[in-house]
Amino acid sequence: MMKQLLMCVLGGTFGLLTLAPTLCAQACYNSAVAGAYGFVGSRAVAAAATTGTGMGGTGTSTGTGSTGAPIVSATPIGVLLGDMSGTTGFGVVGVLFFDGAGNISATATAAMNQTTNQTTNKQTQVGSYSVNQDCTITMTVSDVFLTATGMPVTTPGAGGGGRNTSSTPLTATLEGVVLGGGNAIDLAEAGATTGVTVELRKMIQTTGCTNARFAGMYGFMAQVFSGLPLSAPGTNGSTETPSATFPTVARFFADGAGNVTLNNVAPTSSSSNRQLTGTCTVNSDCTGTATLTSSSGVNETADFVLVQSVASQTLGGVCASSTVVSPEVLFEFTTAGVQGISTALPLQ
Repeated sequence: MMKQLLMCVLGGTFGLLTLAPTLCAQACYNSAVAGAYGFVGSRAVAAAATTGTGMGGTGTSTGTGSTGAPIVSATPIGVLLGDMSGTTGFGVVGVLFFDGAGNISATATAAMNQTTNQTTNKQTQVGSYSVNQDCTITMTVSDVFLTATGMPVTTPGAGGGGRNTSSTPLTATLEGVVLGGGNAIDLAEAGATTGVTVELRKMIQTTGCTNARFAGMYGFMAQVFSGLPLSAPGTNGSTETPSATFPTVARFFADGAGNVTLNNVAPTSSSSNRQLTGTCTVNSDCTGTATLTSSSGVNETADFVLVQSVASQTLGGVCASSTVVSPEVLFEFTTAGVQGISTALPLQ
């Protein structure tokens, strides 16, 4: 009787195990974060002003005091750190390289593999990172390019300043979570309530890109922090009329030949104001530039990076990964006076 009862219990347990979903505990390590990542850094709203001591007195980090905007290198990592040190909205895109062993590198320009200037496009270590087993991550980056010989410097267009008024390179620490087995990283500034977020997505590739790599139908969503004429007059200080606007949600078709066009189904849409046209140029390293035009004729310029589409990533286990030709696109508006970012996702 005892033997039969034991078999019954074991059989029931086995049945429950076979019916229950498989639970996997994933441990993360530095090696999970390796390769080239496109990043988009932003602050959507102005951060609270903080008091600091600058050159010649005490001021606030809004830039109205005497602290002044920081001096940073005219590089994506320099502009990111400079804008982070301010208090107003900003958006910036670029590329970082992780070596799988805790070191972070970058190049002086977003277009890493252009042959026009091998000196400024050489990878340089800009920081370090540490991944915990629970898939949280801490990383520190510094504007090491500031002290490079012959490197142009700038004051960031959106940064309010306040932390650095000398030539000492800015440094920031970010904390966050590693997602999708290392395909994505979401970060926020450590120990601060500045509203800064930095999203990293694995690059679609790092060499051999052409205009043909940017092809397909896309949905476009922008976060605009200042300067863009929106759908109502006076928004963000704009004096544009409603007939001259740029949509923050739209669609476009990239033809793979450097054109953003209306494809054959666009004319049938009742939302003609949600269509974008324009041009784009893809560099060999999958960064690029674009000019996007709204249906009312408003032109906006942008830098972008091509990153892996979520739909193309392996979901794990026995799930088969799908092959998606179109990458996701991370944009930073570069039109004078405009601060904002955008993401374009393939519709199919």
